[in-house]
Amino acid sequence: RYGRVAINTHGASIPASLLHYIQREGELLLIKNQAIGIRVPENFHFQIDFLPDFNSYQRYGASIGINIDRGMLGLTRLYVSRNLQTGDKSMEPQHPSQIVCYFTQEMPWETVPTLLHEMNHAVHAANYGVMPVWLQEGMSEWFANRKYILGVAKKIGLIASYQRYMPVVDKMDLNQFAAFFSATTYDEWEKHLGDVPMCYFLAQTLVDFFMQPAAQPYFRAALLQAKTDSE
Repeated sequence: RYGRVAINTHGASIPASLLHYIQREGELLLIKNQAIGIRVPENFHFQIDFLPDFNSYQRYGASIGINIDRGMLGLTRLYVSRNLQTGDKSMEPQHPSQIVCYFTQEMPWETVPTLLHEMNHAVHAANYGVMPVWLQEGMSEWFANRKYILGVAKKIGLIASYQRYMPVVDKMDLNQFAAFFSATTYDEWEKHLGDVPMCYFLAQTLVDFFMQPAAQPYFRAALLQAKTDSE
């Protein structure tokens, strides 16, 4: 346990500097979320299983009943219930939520952003419960992709994503935007828009707009109203 970070490395060594960095960024996540009204219990901490490589990560996923492929760099285990009649999902605020990720040896620049993305899901789970997909993923992508965190390769990839996806977003009609905002699963993004990575990009772009100082008061009020209406 290191501050708010409880980490199980499953026998692998982890530099003290990385632990310090994760703890510092975790505290910053809490501060930034608090600025928009998302607070965690006083005894909140991050529960992380950090595996040394993909094969270990995949085996661990299988041991807890999760089928992991190469596209899943990390995960946060949340306990969500679904109404069988309406299909609506609900989730009581919960913590600590188990975060599972690994050191991406082939793409080491992905390791820290992935970890921060999942840590942000854990923050939201402790306060908010179920969020629309665009909001939960957009906010987690925004927090994980701050410039000083990213390596050169990751920054180049984000620029390429902007060049690739903005022309697609510009051509979306109102029905597609409505489907994007109302989606509660990734399958709905795939069904209605046909491109899940593009939806991640759009979600992060929208959150970036809402996190600007001029827009933050409206964003904070909207989050509070949505949470109040869902309780």
